[in-house]
Amino acid sequence: MFRFLPVLAIVLLASCGGPKLTKVSGVVTYKGKPIENLTVQFAPDGGGVVGAATTDATGKYDIGCSLGWGVPPGSYSINLKPPTKTVAGDSSNPMAGLAQGTPEYEAAYKKAMSGGARPNDQYKQVKDKDSLPDEYQRGKLKAMVQDVGSQVLDFKIE
Repeated sequence: MFRFLPVLAIVLLASCGGPKLTKVSGVVTYKGKPIENLTVQFAPDGGGVVGAATTDATGKYDIGCSLGWGVPPGSYSINLKPPTKTVAGDSSNPMAGLAQGTPEYEAAYKKAMSGGARPNDQYKQVKDKDSLPDEYQRGKLKAMVQDVGSQVLDFKIE
């Protein structure tokens, strides 16, 4: 009789999974065009597990979280974080625009290091000029995730 206890314990533990998840997917467009590499974040209004995804070239996303694919049902604030790109920094950096390994670069590197600048200061992250307005990064959008197995939530921003 006792030899079946480990099997019974495994069966009981397997059936006591975490919270039920709803698989959430959709498409994000801005001014009628999909946004590629946009981070879509579902932050629960009452606290809890945050879900996130990155859009593909068609603007499609599939939310996942630390518990698996989807998020628990509930009310969410949606944060949309646009992609950034790396561009050359300002001209005050003596290394901006110089090729590594050249004598000019080495001289500028020594000058920059003596002045407290870091080698990577010649680059900076900037938002695309056609990117989403900032308020969409701070939860302007709201969504209610239902307990329905899967749900499509498209965000069409004009």
